[in-house]
Amino acid sequence: MHSPIAVIRGALLRFLLLVIGLLLVPATVFIDLAWLDNGLSESSLTEGLQALLILCSTLICAHGARVQPERSGFLILVAGFFCCLFIRELDYLFDRLHDGLWQLLALTTTLVSLLAALPHRQGLLPAMASATQSVAFNYVLCGLALLLFFSRVFGTGALWDQVMASLDAEAPHLLKTVVQEGLELCGYGFIFHGSLLFWLQRRQAALVALPHRELAAPVRANAA
Repeated sequence: MHSPIAVIRGALLRFLLLVIGLLLVPATVFIDLAWLDNGLSESSLTEGLQALLILCSTLICAHGARVQPERSGFLILVAGFFCCLFIRELDYLFDRLHDGLWQLLALTTTLVSLLAALPHRQGLLPAMASATQSVAFNYVLCGLALLLFFSRVFGTGALWDQVMASLDAEAPHLLKTVVQEGLELCGYGFIFHGSLLFWLQRRQAALVALPHRELAAPVRANAA
């Protein structure tokens, strides 16, 4: 058991890291606008960081599926979903190779994930229920809500057209893009943060349980 001070210290450290991660969002947008002057295009630093974060989240969940057999089915599906988001973020690159290629890749990823998770279907619901009780996974859910819903609604062109109606014609589109892309980056940050915490918690639990299993092995051998 950890002491209360150690638990509080750990919580404060996680909070500090989360704050730093959130502050990186406006800093990244500022770099794109003030230094790189790219108008948050598809090749911007903001878009690139979004793709990197969701790719890292995908790899974390894929690794978890490999080392945690009891959660394999659930983590395979999560990794597949994150991989589809990654493909969607790079749709402009795939469309340069062939129009609509990203859609084919996303569909293929979905089918492969479903087939890979099929042998582990018995443990799918228990693993999902366990994940919903995890603090780390709640970060992932917050990130998804921010990414898939809030950023889309808050970044709606009609909303910002009304807000910026008195300015020149290009201002509403640029401001809408800044807000939406910034919020998307924030959402990917939440997802990555939650995925990383989820993996670290499971890894720590496995390390704590290891000495107990090693002690139990000789007892079972003697009993036999």
